Amino acid sequence: MNYLIGIEREGFRVDLDGNMARTPHPQAFGDKLVNPLIGTDFGEPMLELRSYPHPDPESCYRELLQITRGALKALYAQGELLWPCSVPYQVPDEDTFPFNRYPGRPDLEEHERLITRVYGVRRLCLAGIHVNFSIGMGALMEIRRIYPNVPYDRDAAYLQCARQVILHEDALRHFFDASPTDFEGRLTQETSLRNSAKGMRNPNAKKLDYTSVEAYIRSLQQTRSYERLSAIRIKSRNMDSADEGIGQHGIERLEFRLCDVDPFDVCGISLHEIRLAVAVLFLCMTGDTIPDGPTDILLSCAEADRKLGLGFGETLAHYLELERNGCTKAGRVRRLICENGREGLMKLALRYGEDAAKGENRDG
Repeated sequence: MNYLIGIEREGFRVDLDGNMARTPHPQAFGDKLVNPLIGTDFGEPMLELRSYPHPDPESCYRELLQITRGALKALYAQGELLWPCSVPYQVPDEDTFPFNRYPGRPDLEEHERLITRVYGVRRLCLAGIHVNFSIGMGALMEIRRIYPNVPYDRDAAYLQCARQVILHEDALRHFFDASPTDFEGRLTQETSLRNSAKGMRNPNAKKLDYTSVEAYIRSLQQTRSYERLSAIRIKSRNMDSADEGIGQHGIERLEFRLCDVDPFDVCGISLHEIRLAVAVLFLCMTGDTIPDGPTDILLSCAEADRKLGLGFGETLAHYLELERNGCTKAGRVRRLICENGREGLMKLALRYGEDAAKGENRDG
């Protein structure tokens, strides 16, 4: 199956006490606007580690692992770590927050201040994993041979997939949530602060029209939100204007945004989870009815996996076993914090930094 997968992993630099770093973007990573693998997102301390697009989850994970270990080694050398969870600890207020510095680019600095006024510092400090996904025309034709209801047009197929993710976001979150704490490290009732209404969500996303590219652009122009915080984003080649880019160039890829950072994997996302995210995207693209129960979702993914020959049977069996045992990513994080408090996360962060500095290959 001809598709491409790439990962963007966000995470905050912290000192050895777990406090958000106040240092500039490390010189070891070069210019944040030029380095394609390591840059920043919101604020100077929020790193974004990016893989290139890959034709399979395995090679994508390998590259992300290499980038992550290199970044952790450089951070450890200057007395810093990468916080291994979506929710950072004790976020500074707006007056003291270390916003990004972009010499010669006041427009970028103003944009960061603008979205801060709309959403607030804390909300924008919720890190996550973005899974970028695209398919070739050959893959689309193969999908259509098996699922005739999938549109001939690739843009329409992307829109159908995005619509299904948005419609079934609450059910799909079950597998990807992992941030059950607030900014003081206290456990909450949420399985994910980031994926909740208090986190990286904008109600405008559910108002968008996915019936065609033209309808989607019109709905974007009508909502006019500064940042479209949603479970999935539609991306074009024009990074400055989603509206113009999609209209001129079509849809380049989908950005799946439901994955909380996994503290139990050094990359923040496991190979199993990358495969699951791809399986979910293929399932949503087929346009068939998506069930609401976790087990039924996994069984539907397994059926699509067999029909499309994705090769994710082992991963889906792994998740079915976890489901039978009542084990979720959010549950594991909750138990870690119940038993060890914030120190449990600090120990993981320190272990990853020390392993990278020693050149060891121990994973989460």
